[in-house]
Amino acid sequence: MKKEMLGQASFISFAFILLSLSLVLFSNGEEKVLLIFLPLIYGVFFISLARIHKYFNYPGMFVLNVISAIRYVLIPTLIIIYPDYNDQYGSLTAGILFMIFEAMCLGIFLIFITKKYYSGRKIEKHVEVNSEKNILLKLVVILSIFIVMLNPSILLQYNFVFMDSHNIELIKSGALVSGLSGIFVDWGKLFLPILITIPLIRKYRKNNNDIYYYLVIIIIMVFNVLVFSGTSRNSVIMPAVASMFFLLKAFPKKRRKIFLFMSVSIVIVALQLTILKTEYLGTRIQASLGDVIDYLELYFGGPKNMSIAIIAKETYSNMFTINTVINDILGNFPGLSHLFNMENRTTTFFNLSFYGGGAARDQIIPSMGQGLFYFGYLFSFIPQAIIVYGMAKFDSIYRNTKDLSGIYFISYFAVRFGFTYSQNVSIILNFIYVMTIPIMIILLIDRMINKRFKFRRSYFYEKNKTAIYNK
Repeated sequence: MKKEMLGQASFISFAFILLSLSLVLFSNGEEKVLLIFLPLIYGVFFISLARIHKYFNYPGMFVLNVISAIRYVLIPTLIIIYPDYNDQYGSLTAGILFMIFEAMCLGIFLIFITKKYYSGRKIEKHVEVNSEKNILLKLVVILSIFIVMLNPSILLQYNFVFMDSHNIELIKSGALVSGLSGIFVDWGKLFLPILITIPLIRKYRKNNNDIYYYLVIIIIMVFNVLVFSGTSRNSVIMPAVASMFFLLKAFPKKRRKIFLFMSVSIVIVALQLTILKTEYLGTRIQASLGDVIDYLELYFGGPKNMSIAIIAKETYSNMFTINTVINDILGNFPGLSHLFNMENRTTTFFNLSFYGGGAARDQIIPSMGQGLFYFGYLFSFIPQAIIVYGMAKFDSIYRNTKDLSGIYFISYFAVRFGFTYSQNVSIILNFIYVMTIPIMIILLIDRMINKRFKFRRSYFYEKNKTAIYNK
């Protein structure tokens, strides 16, 4: 490590040590004092050694930076300073220790990941705005439009951010969302803005006219930021972040403006969706620190969720079999869920432990919790390591991609993997089945078709040129 980098690492480590020690003053000697190790580990391993903050210009690592800061700094700090934090499950110490173990494993793993995929590597700045036909992408869009024409009600799964909560259509597990037609419409929603904006970006680069830049921003905002599915924040936040990195590559001279505008837009939209969801569900928006902590733990995975995962493992270990693993892996495959026992899954065991029984299945088991079921405590980090590795691979592809038409989708995949690293394996597998694999195949076939058309055009051009020369 260079002398300058070593000095920075020492300073950052010292700053987080001071933060951790200062939090001891608020702990009142309670068991939650163990949480001081989370920001300490974050400062030393994530920031000083892995230096993940240096790679904000990668879509996956950008999201992982935000999520890890919330999980290992913000949540522990808020829990320690909140005197009335409620350990209703009676296993907070076990949950904290499990989360410390997770942070240590992830921090060490990120040191190796950043050295292999990020350190010393520069993102390709020159991105070609191709003039390809993108025939297959256009066919998917046409097919999705045709599906909507045949069944207009399928659009009920989409809502607009700035609308009255009473008009939100929350589509539950029905054919509209889970069926093949719904998947095609989702693909069309992703492909259409890219197909529209690429010609505009080409004209901007040719004429250097800002009107094309603003048109691209408007189109991206409408399709990928202001429209969402049901009441899902993820259906906006992740496409919005991917759109930001698409725009950064499309307009490299406007990077600061784009980053500021898109970041502020994402925060505003996320807050608006939170308000809409609480109003739709008929719950009152709470502003107390305790409610904020509960909210953050539910969505990002805090020590309480980790402790419930341990309880679920202890309670339902006798029901865990190889069939449970198969149900977790294949239960979210489109059209096949009816073939599997959806009650014999680790996600179900977690929800039964969370609610003490009942039919609710909306809570997310941490990936470490599933790893606890699959591999035991010592190797529980394996599922999370696989997800982070996938994120790094997509970030690597993003860095080297020169084709603008594929950058958005690679960014989208990297963002999803980065966002989901702490969530359960079933979520990322469903995304792989529905989005990653099909879209990668579509892009690959589309590229082969484009190359075929290029070859035919060049062949006929050379043939005609020879014929004219011979005359």
